[in-house]
Amino acid sequence: MKRSLVWVMLFLLFGVIGCDKLGFPAKKTVKPGAVSASYNPAVKGTVIAKVNNMPITLEELNQEIEAYNKSMEDAGRPDRKITGREDKIRYLKEEMVRRMLLYQAALDKGLERDPEVANAIEKTKQSLMLVEFVRKETQDIDVSSKEIEEYYEQYKQEMKAPQERKISEIVVATEQEAKDILIQLLQGGDFAALARE
Repeated sequence: MKRSLVWVMLFLLFGVIGCDKLGFPAKKTVKPGAVSASYNPAVKGTVIAKVNNMPITLEELNQEIEAYNKSMEDAGRPDRKITGREDKIRYLKEEMVRRMLLYQAALDKGLERDPEVANAIEKTKQSLMLVEFVRKETQDIDVSSKEIEEYYEQYKQEMKAPQERKISEIVVATEQEAKDILIQLLQGGDFAALARE
């Protein structure tokens, strides 16, 4: 009886003061915004906005607007280009800040540790590095039209597209059906019509 009373008292004591006060490791909970709030990147440029503590620079805004305007021009919609200060501020709020909030929510959920996401990030990183490597390696190369013509003349056999043919077939269940179709074709029957049939 005394023993069970001691256990009950210990149980109540743990309940009142909490197990975390006794030196047991407490379960860590991540509060929303904690991961993104601990993000502290090196900033290059003029900071024009901060979403929690993640900065957006003027240079990033201008770069995005330039890309957006080019895409509108390519799409034949020059009237949708961003030109004025108010349009830039609207783009910053509606696009860049919203995207940053969604990114922070993804970080808070730990999506960067998801194997599929990590794999996609790695593939994107490889592609970007490849493009940048090729751009840097080729930026100082100057090729004259005469050099291009000489190269073409030297390798024009290798550059020819191989001859292509479109081949169709009629597949039937029995040999007799195949012989009947062959006879019809030899007599001038229309291949496409026989194939549809």
